[in-house]
Amino acid sequence: MAAGVVHIPWYATVFRGDKLEAALREIAPVALRYGASAYTVYRNRDDRYKFLQTATFESKADWERY
Repeated sequence: MAAGVVHIPWYATVFRGDKLEAALREIAPVALRYGASAYTVYRNRDDRYKFLQTATFESKADWERY
């Protein structure tokens, strides 16, 4: 089975974008403890309240544990 990339969209409410960014910096690396081989967090340049977290997992079971 090939690895899969999970896309998790996030959207902050008004004036909370920086707080959400800080929280995502803390929780995104936790995916590595659950078997992820990589993770990223992107903040949209046009809409500063829109974020995309991705994680690459070898199995669906690892993703579900996360």
